[in-house]
Amino acid sequence: MLRSASQHATNTFKMHASARFMTTQLGSGQAGGLQDSLAYSAFFALRAFYVELATVQEAVSNPMIGKMRMQFWRDAVKSVSDGNPSKHPIALALYDATQKVKLPSYHLKRIIDARDAELYTPTHMTLDSLLAHAESTSSTFNYLLLSMLSLSSSEQLSHAASHLGVSQTIGTLLRSLPYHAKSGRMVIPAEITAKHGVNQEEVFRYGGEAKGVDDAVFEFATSRIVRDRCSCPRYRTRCTSSVLNR
Repeated sequence: MLRSASQHATNTFKMHASARFMTTQLGSGQAGGLQDSLAYSAFFALRAFYVELATVQEAVSNPMIGKMRMQFWRDAVKSVSDGNPSKHPIALALYDATQKVKLPSYHLKRIIDARDAELYTPTHMTLDSLLAHAESTSSTFNYLLLSMLSLSSSEQLSHAASHLGVSQTIGTLLRSLPYHAKSGRMVIPAEITAKHGVNQEEVFRYGGEAKGVDDAVFEFATSRIVRDRCSCPRYRTRCTSSVLNR
């Protein structure tokens, strides 16, 4: 049963995050690679758990159903901690992972709580709100990876994991901006779009041709992440074009 649960976790990860799945294969056959450690199967279980939560919002017809799903995962995490996991394949895979590596349940619960809150507030009014969400999701996932590798006590690595998580979140939102725009959802915080006079309806209709959206995308992409060297006009044009003209 544990083997089939592990395979289900791997398939879930591969189906919903194929690009990241492929990157995990790069060093898997090499000595010292991820596949040579106990963390390999645990990583896939953890990534499947993360993907499962991240896709709830789009998978349900209304927030209340989503909240029921989140409560299921709260109970599932508790059952894993209690040593009596539910029969859900990902819960079983998580339980198996906890027998091999350290996965603090408070990190798992933090991700659930953040995804739960997202059900009713899918867009962010401020950049600080989005950064806090990134810290509670992507950065927290990175903290779990450090725990898996027994590196969570490193202050420097934890600091790097926090910044990396925020960068991953913003990068993911930028890549998916055209998709969300077609679905009528603006992923750039409202304070940034308002600053540049962006009309959301124009973005939904015209994409990258909408007034002010190029400046909004650039500010969102570079806020608190890249250095002053990226502010040159040439880089600015390339950044905007690569995001919106896919």
